[in-house]
Amino acid sequence: ERRLDAQPRPVVAPPGYRLVPEAERLGTLDVLAQRRAEAEGKLRLLPMRIETPAQRRREKEAQEQLANLERLGDMFNNVHVFVPADAEPLASRGAPADVAPASREAAVGPRPP
Repeated sequence: ERRLDAQPRPVVAPPGYRLVPEAERLGTLDVLAQRRAEAEGKLRLLPMRIETPAQRRREKEAQEQLANLERLGDMFNNVHVFVPADAEPLASRGAPADVAPASREAAVGPRPP
């Protein structure tokens, strides 16, 4: 009985979710790294002294995008990542400038021991 408890249990996705395959997870991390570099570039292009409302808006948008990319990166850095069953791979989409905010819809599995 103890041997059965010590064996790793197969990872099962919650209802309505799917387990992200390793290749898709790694591809997504690559896409997120590219998008993060783009967002950091936008932030660097802003003037040192933010004075106008448009500059403040662009700064806020770039910082929010970086924060969202950071959260998504943290989720996809886990070994087991679950996404909604109907979600298409991020790496297969085009490369839009903005990424939707990280939501609780992406459930992350437990970290390995």
